[in-house]
Amino acid sequence: MTRTQGITFLIVTVLIVAGLGTLNRVCAQEGSRGLKPDEAGIVVNPRRKGTPKQITYQTPKPFTRRPAPAGTKYAQVGVTVWQVDYGQSKGIVQVGEEQTIERLDTNAPYREGDTIRLRIESPTAGFLYIVDQEQYADGSYGPAKLVFPTLKIRKGNNSIQAWKSIDIPGYPAVWKFAARELQEGEARKMQTAEVLTIIISPKALVDPARITDSQLTLSKGEFEGWRAKWQTAIQQFDLEDAVGQAGKTKGIEQVGEEAAAEDALGPQTTYRVAIRPGNAVLVTLPLRFRSQP
Repeated sequence: MTRTQGITFLIVTVLIVAGLGTLNRVCAQEGSRGLKPDEAGIVVNPRRKGTPKQITYQTPKPFTRRPAPAGTKYAQVGVTVWQVDYGQSKGIVQVGEEQTIERLDTNAPYREGDTIRLRIESPTAGFLYIVDQEQYADGSYGPAKLVFPTLKIRKGNNSIQAWKSIDIPGYPAVWKFAARELQEGEARKMQTAEVLTIIISPKALVDPARITDSQLTLSKGEFEGWRAKWQTAIQQFDLEDAVGQAGKTKGIEQVGEEAAAEDALGPQTTYRVAIRPGNAVLVTLPLRFRSQP
């Protein structure tokens, strides 16, 4: 190798190393991709083990698996947001009103009038609660509404079994994005999101006598008390290459292979938190609105 060739080789090597360093920094900024369940520390539904379909996750932040802090253990909640459309559906036999459902990116933007349904899965049994708050452009929040349970959804039954996913609200009902009714003298603010707080508690948190057809408005102290006790850092894992896929709606008869595909995929987003034994699991899901002119 001549001196000139040696210098050229050195320059190319330096450029390659520098390029790799830049690539690593870009990847770190973009988060982590291609994580298998065991690499992410995600517990998989035993009914889905052994499936030939390879499932991988991505995270919005760089991820390195670590043990849970002392005195805590990892718990998780799986959530899929389905976009629900009414109309012609292929591969199903109609039992009630015809619907098609499609997986959404949990971080997708929404607009007024969109109709959705949640599918929630937990590896542990307990009582499920969902609290909704409007978030405004000035950073403030509206009142905390207990949108589940109500007597209109599952007749108020908010128990959740281990690894048995439930749809909220159940077929054929949907949730529709719409501004809440204002109290007398209250001015309308620009809304930026609906923020859902999902809680799975080993014991009941609300007296069943308080549950009616209407959504229960929680006192600030009650809701903030739950958050103060159980809110902690959340690790979010999103399924790769699953957004946009059609799913199975409970209440209709499945024909074809869609049911198997749904069982193989599992929740679109898995939230993992470190909790103390006996504590409730609390995760926050902000459903952000599209930017308004």
